[in-house]
Amino acid sequence: LAATTPVAVAGRFFPGARADRLALRRQWLEHNRTYIANLLAGVREAVDGVNPDIKLGLMTGEISYSGYGFARWADSMAGARRVEVKWRPGGGFYTDDNPCGLLGKAHSIGRQTALLPGALTDIQSEHENFPYQALKKCNVMFQTEIAAYIGAGCTGTALNCMGISQDPIGEYRPYFDGVKKNRRFFDKAVATFGRSPCEGLWPAFALDHVAIHQADEGQWLTTGAWGGDMWMFNELSEIGMPMAYARAGAHVALLSGDMCLEFSEQDLLRLLSGGVLMDGGALKRLNEMGYSEFTGFTLRDRKDRDTTEVLTDDPINGGFAGWHRDCRPSFWPDPGYLLSPSAPNSRIVAETIDFTPTNYGPSSGVFENGLGGRVAVLGYYPWKSVHSLAKTSQMKALCRWLCHDRLPAYVASYAKAALWCRRDGEGNPAILLVNASLDAVDGMRLHVRDVAKPLTLTRMDATTERLPINRMDPPYAVFQLPRLAPWEAVMVGRDSRLKIVD
Repeated sequence: LAATTPVAVAGRFFPGARADRLALRRQWLEHNRTYIANLLAGVREAVDGVNPDIKLGLMTGEISYSGYGFARWADSMAGARRVEVKWRPGGGFYTDDNPCGLLGKAHSIGRQTALLPGALTDIQSEHENFPYQALKKCNVMFQTEIAAYIGAGCTGTALNCMGISQDPIGEYRPYFDGVKKNRRFFDKAVATFGRSPCEGLWPAFALDHVAIHQADEGQWLTTGAWGGDMWMFNELSEIGMPMAYARAGAHVALLSGDMCLEFSEQDLLRLLSGGVLMDGGALKRLNEMGYSEFTGFTLRDRKDRDTTEVLTDDPINGGFAGWHRDCRPSFWPDPGYLLSPSAPNSRIVAETIDFTPTNYGPSSGVFENGLGGRVAVLGYYPWKSVHSLAKTSQMKALCRWLCHDRLPAYVASYAKAALWCRRDGEGNPAILLVNASLDAVDGMRLHVRDVAKPLTLTRMDATTERLPINRMDPPYAVFQLPRLAPWEAVMVGRDSRLKIVD
């Protein structure tokens, strides 16, 4: 395969049986990983001929077509003498026109850093302001961006905020003044988090993730080669649910469409023995592959137009029974799956109705299978338009149920907030939290698991505030946060002395 031209191989990527197509695509991705690893090994050898102590670094994006071979590439750059390697994960967030794009880039960076060896500790996030016009990104967003990338797994940031001209740098000075003011906060975050994994909801993907795109038809790689499909899960992080970027931090696995094709039978059984949140497309694939006894539902039909979701009186929905969510399929088309329970203990948590109103039956449900795993199937807009009060409450209750309350923390308030849940050096919860709203928020409720003592909130200017436990919601302690400004980032965890770096 390595001797075959890409053009010749591409013609064979999609004809034939699906298993054969996927096998060939995986071979090609392995070729891509190896090609880059060999190229970097050649660079290391050339540099060694000049000075073997020179450290090499690499900037990456979430270019999944190259095979996510970060660990192997780092090994190539370290060489036989194991010289320290530097990394610069990046992505696209150039202006604050769409503020939540910051979160999307942070999650993309998080997926990249999670693939790096634990011994690699010099990870500077790309912080890019192209086209370098200062009014396109406010200083608040600039500073929060650094914090979010550290929360997602970086240990520093590389500021790319000035163009190539010889103009004076005065217009960029507020950025640097802000970094200087907040330096102790950034240093504390890096020292506290180390390389501990982010814990929470994991979009379950493998190194060969892009191989499964358009698994049955169409031209391969017209979408997804830049990891953009993984952004579909971002709204879950905007409602206060923590995201994970690797299996090591996964408490709930997220599956959409053909993602289950990435995994072996052993891997799928392992996933299904835990907590899985999936959409109708994933349910269809899993059942086709012979896992229906573990999913609890079958697909009965589709209703793609003129539909709304209504929550049932299942305990998962709390006091929101009968509440509606209208995602306007006529404006933003998305498959609407209708389900049938396939086991006595399959429970319905939402139904589909139209505007007459006619009830078309179950669209979402939960099931506890014989492996001890818990499954939730969401057939109506599973990943989009989840920002209503009833839906955010349902999603948080679902995730708590799916993982048997093992989430390390989450925001219980009806608030637009993002958080990254990590561990400090002693294994205690350590949280980076962002008020992802243009409104200030008073009294945001934060649930933190396995905490019995007050915590400390650290603001960007390094001032600290004591957080007493407001009440208990076992196994969570509930903390009520002080006023958070729009897009303000804070840390929550055990108190520690701030490290000052000149």
